[in-house]
Amino acid sequence: MFRVIKRTIMSAVTIAALATASDPAHAARYGVPVFTVQEVGKSVASVRVTAAPDGAVGGFRIQWMARSDFDAQGGWPATEDYNLGLVYCRFETAPTLNTHDGTTTFQLGPNASATIEVGDIFDETGLYANYEGDMEPGIEYILRGRAEGYGPILPSFWSQDISYTTASQNAGDCTYTQGYWKNHPSAWPTRNLTIGTVTYNQAELLAIFGTPARGNGLVSLSHQVIATMLNVFNGATLPPAQQTALNQAQALIGSRIIPSIGAGSLAPGTTSPYTQTLDRYNNGITGPGHCGVVPVENATWTRIKRLGR
Repeated sequence: MFRVIKRTIMSAVTIAALATASDPAHAARYGVPVFTVQEVGKSVASVRVTAAPDGAVGGFRIQWMARSDFDAQGGWPATEDYNLGLVYCRFETAPTLNTHDGTTTFQLGPNASATIEVGDIFDETGLYANYEGDMEPGIEYILRGRAEGYGPILPSFWSQDISYTTASQNAGDCTYTQGYWKNHPSAWPTRNLTIGTVTYNQAELLAIFGTPARGNGLVSLSHQVIATMLNVFNGATLPPAQQTALNQAQALIGSRIIPSIGAGSLAPGTTSPYTQTLDRYNNGITGPGHCGVVPVENATWTRIKRLGR
């Protein structure tokens, strides 16, 4: 069961809209937000969401699927069924991971914007989805979105379909995401890593990988640090900007013991710049690029992401 969340105080615009929606025959409907794909890596797409003039107080929903699945289904399936190839994510409250551009909430006021990263939501908060893993490189995807309903105000109509293609795989000098390393321990180039000033063995590192951040910046940062270090040990080039971010992240972590091995914590606002820099590197947006198709792990693909993680 999804957890019930407490809504924020309604804006004047929303209150006015509620007043006009008292008659079910003339129920108000939110305007359609604008969804813009800004950057595309090999496993992730950065999407800017801008609300209509009446806002999106209830948050927004995005659906995406591979073009091949879309065509095979003859368009969007009637149900949000991952077995049909459709992935959805409902963004409802506040992020703590992808906040580098000023995004502080998914409950958007009039003409307000937020940036999300499709294919990179495992450590994000304030949302739930039917899939939390990577996209595949070199694949054409179809995406659409809408504002969610709030009280008697109906959801907006769906936006126009947006088509984008993830970057193709590279050979040799390339990176994998944290999801790949988490699910392929036999491929690790080393079995021990020093994070901050503490050395962890592979079992401990896998336990850390499997721990959702739930708003703990130390966890989300450590996920990206571990993935970065494994990529470097595996032969990936680490450009100067990413090397600086890694060094600064290591210094910030220091002697803190990372959950679930310990109980260390850091505010996500402190760690976010370093987390984002390393996340973009591991996802192939910066640096040498992503290595290629990540094999599917059934348990990961079918797990439901919960609100507030």
